[in-house]
Amino acid sequence: MKHATSYDNKSQEHWFMWLITGFFLIYTFLPLIATLLFSLARRWTTTILPESWTINAYVQVFRDPAFVGTMGRSLFLSILASIIEVGVVILALLALNIGKNRIGDWLEALAIIPVALPGVVLAIGVVSFYGEFLPVLLGQPVLLIGAEAAFGLPFVYWTLQNSFRAINVKLLYEAACTLRCTTFQFLTGILIPSLKRGIAVAGAMAFATAFDDFALAQLIVGAGWETYPVLLNKYFRIDGHQTSAMSMIAIIITFLFTSVAGYLSQPDQNVQKEDDFIIQKKASDMGETVKA
Repeated sequence: MKHATSYDNKSQEHWFMWLITGFFLIYTFLPLIATLLFSLARRWTTTILPESWTINAYVQVFRDPAFVGTMGRSLFLSILASIIEVGVVILALLALNIGKNRIGDWLEALAIIPVALPGVVLAIGVVSFYGEFLPVLLGQPVLLIGAEAAFGLPFVYWTLQNSFRAINVKLLYEAACTLRCTTFQFLTGILIPSLKRGIAVAGAMAFATAFDDFALAQLIVGAGWETYPVLLNKYFRIDGHQTSAMSMIAIIITFLFTSVAGYLSQPDQNVQKEDDFIIQKKASDMGETVKA
């Protein structure tokens, strides 16, 4: 009787998990599917699916001379901002983990500020501050790159902080020092390869945050250095089908970038096999020791 009751409970939990998973998938992908269908629809009024299909929206988008320029600027902005964020956070966390300073509280406070402040407020603050003290930077791409790097800081910081905690950086650094490794050798030869997965995830999040941001780009540079989200906003006022097509293009690019980052973060198969062999050898030696 107890066995049957336990089986029924597990079955109910199984179906409940499937229900939650299905709801999550529908909630996530239904808007994407609707956007894709609308971008391919020639006419869609009273039916569930489009009445006729066309790729004219994508053709018009790719024919627009502004498309290539804005896409190139957004890719350059996103990649450069991601590199800056990851580099700065790695160095800061390294100093925090191997030093005796108390910058941890300051880093956590700085990481919370961009999340607590909306993008519009952050952009207005940046424009007001630099307009007062360094007006030559107003409207310049360098100011937008710095603002995007600051805005994506929380995602990079918390991701890499968890990766630092997982590998026990202080112990690794002390072991490297006993082998007479310099800090630069430790950073490039030990730390960065050990953080490969965390760096890939943090970089992908930073890229997606900068690539899709509209408020900072619109208020800091505007049409003077037009980015992809700014052009997308213009299309929103012109044609809904072309807007949907541009949205799908942005989603595909973000997906491809994150997929490449995930692929590069995978461990080397040869190294993994060697690690598995070492673990099995140690387990076998321990077993022989116990038997003896």
